Formats: sequence, C-alpha cells, structure tokens
Amino acid sequence: MTWQDILNILILFPILGAGLWIGHKANPDATWVKGSRWLGLIGLFALIFVLGLKIGSSPKVMGNLKSIGFKGLTFALLTTLGSALGGYAVMRRLPGKGRK
Repeated sequence: MTWQDILNILILFPILGAGLWIGHKANPDATWVKGSRWLGLIGLFALIFVLGLKIGSSPKVMGNLKSIGFKGLTFALLTTLGSALGGYAVMRRLPGKGRK
C-alpha cells in the first residue's frame, strides 16, 4: 500500500460520511433523493465496467484465466449466494422491512 492509496482512503471516508449525513437529514420524499438511486446505479455500473477494463488489459490476469477455472467460478458463486442470503436475513430482522 502506497501513500497515495492511504491518501485516497482518507479522502473517501469524509465524502462517504458527508453523504450519510446529508441522506439522514434529507426529506425521503424529495425528488433529488429518489434520483440519487439512479445515480448510484449508474455509478455502480461504471465501476464494474472500469474493473472489467482493468482486468482485461492485464496480460498476466488474462493469461492465467484457465488456471483460475472452476475454483474461481465456485468461489464467486458461493460468495454471491452467501451475500444475498445474508442480506435477506438482515432485511427480515429489521422492523418494518421485508414483511408485506
């Protein structure tokens, strides 16, 4: 980890905190709050696309895809399934959420 990485982390946490604070204080029915969901979704897709570009441009990673194989696929599927089940369990436990 370089100093640049540490600096980036130190910059990102206050930005995240400011977003949390503004989101907490905002009116949930405000139009811009509803629009922020789309902005977050677009940002997520952009991050995934950039990650794909980064992985695809690395000859070392692309050359080792065959050796990753079944273990990598199994790990990815099981961690995704575990995250989904964990999120479902948490949503079921929250009062007023996930129970209709």
